[in-house]
Amino acid sequence: LLFCCARKCPPLIIEHAQKIISCIYDNDSSVQNVAVTLLLELHGKIDFKPIIGDLIKLFQNCSDNWLMIKILKILSVVELSHKHLKIIEQRIIAIYDGTTAYSVLFECIRLAYMRCHKNSILMETSAKKLRKFLSHQDLNLQYMALKTLREVINTNRDVVVSMKNDISALLRSSDIAIRYESVRIFSLLVNKTNLKSIVSLMSNLIKHSSKTSQIDEEFVDKIIEQIIQISSQDNYSYISNFEWYVDVMLDLIVVSMGSIKNKSGSLIASEFLCISLRVPAIRPYLVINLEKFLTKINGTTALSLPTYSTLLQNIVWICGEYVEHNRDPYQLLVDLQRSWVFFLSTEAQSAILHSILKIISFLLFLQKDMERVAFLVRNSFNHFRHYAYGCALQPQERVDLSYNFKGMLLYVSVGNHTGRAL
Repeated sequence: LLFCCARKCPPLIIEHAQKIISCIYDNDSSVQNVAVTLLLELHGKIDFKPIIGDLIKLFQNCSDNWLMIKILKILSVVELSHKHLKIIEQRIIAIYDGTTAYSVLFECIRLAYMRCHKNSILMETSAKKLRKFLSHQDLNLQYMALKTLREVINTNRDVVVSMKNDISALLRSSDIAIRYESVRIFSLLVNKTNLKSIVSLMSNLIKHSSKTSQIDEEFVDKIIEQIIQISSQDNYSYISNFEWYVDVMLDLIVVSMGSIKNKSGSLIASEFLCISLRVPAIRPYLVINLEKFLTKINGTTALSLPTYSTLLQNIVWICGEYVEHNRDPYQLLVDLQRSWVFFLSTEAQSAILHSILKIISFLLFLQKDMERVAFLVRNSFNHFRHYAYGCALQPQERVDLSYNFKGMLLYVSVGNHTGRAL
């Protein structure tokens, strides 16, 4: 009854804490079970020190699996003396040898890695148990082993690292939850030294997935999200070579072609934009490679990838904003007027129009090869007519502004190279 009341009104647990504690000495195991469950609710609200010895004694003599699990959970969050740890270690080793209850075993392993001595026999035994579960045919046991490793990674990183081969074997499991849990563990192991190797491992997973008859879009989406998260953490402090990171992002677009989702497309788009703004030194390399990417796009690609609009919108913006780094701004101007642009969103089309104007302004400023510039400018304004008679308001406004801009330039530039080009 107290358990039900406490669930409805949590302050009752604190009010009757002493009564609850007294129930762990009851002869009825069901009463003990409820008492320990309520004690779990009191973590951080009362001092467990006076009853730790009694809980350990109960743990030693207990045969109820659920009661053992709850006691183990309490012991994993309280301060334990060297003497207490010795007793717990002996009891857990006995449990390893005598029980087949996997839920109890996993809770024992979790406690062992979180609280017990790192050089003890218990740690070696726990590692053997986990390896056995990682290679077990039962997918549930594999998943639980991975979850346990992820939970203890902060306290026993070396143990998780020692099992990386066992974990990597599960990266191509038939179960998506197991695959993703394996990816998450590798993400938590990232440092400045191993970032490239772990990103390469994840990229290969996407390549493998893209070669199968049925692409697992959800899995691909999650891996891309993880790659970006681990690479950009701590303000990109793990990246020593941004050219490598640009190549990774471009590879992700290529290998996920046809399966990329809105979220991943937006993430990659945001990454390109972010590094272009924050890392000036990478702009030449970034712009040159994004320009190459634009030349490879065709109408079929754009039709099959409507979710690429955000990605292409940012790519085009970068190429226009940093046009001085383009190898061939003349060709870029031509590429931005090809038919595939009309398959994109109105926002992306507006960005393209804006970038075209930036490129034209840059070429006019250079005052070089003005005959070619004049030809490209005339073609560009002819191209704008397609937008002027379209149904999308944003591109229409950009085109209208462009014609006004052209008129002003003509007014102030009659007779010079710019006026003749316009």
